[in-house]
Amino acid sequence: MANLKSHNFRNADGDGVQAINAKVEADVVALTGQLTDAVSMLSEQIAALTLIQTGGEDPADLMQVPITVLAGHNMIGYTGTTGIDAGVALKNAIEGGDVSQISIFKNQTGQFYMGTIDYSMLTLQFGVGYYLYNEGSAFTLTWS
Repeated sequence: MANLKSHNFRNADGDGVQAINAKVEADVVALTGQLTDAVSMLSEQIAALTLIQTGGEDPADLMQVPITVLAGHNMIGYTGTTGIDAGVALKNAIEGGDVSQISIFKNQTGQFYMGTIDYSMLTLQFGVGYYLYNEGSAFTLTWS
């Protein structure tokens, strides 16, 4: 049986196992940071909505809470009108209506909207949370 320690395993780019492990570790660290930022942003949104709800504000004001969408992974709540197509709602919520940097916007059951190709099979529901992956820079949206 050959001694495996004497072999140098390499991928197609010529990277050895240690280099590959370092790249994977860096990817995990970056993804963890993006998810931490997304959870923090969602927590801020929940706090803002709770403040409005407990402060005696008109529920219609919930639609006017601006939501910052970070680059990468995001979890955001929908406070607009129920029954609106995701593409229409996002175009109305983003200044200039440019949804091309939204790779995917989906609910927990797998229905989705893809802004990069403007394809939707998702209808939004008030009070539901959605996953959004933003391929571009951070932007702000306000549901209407």
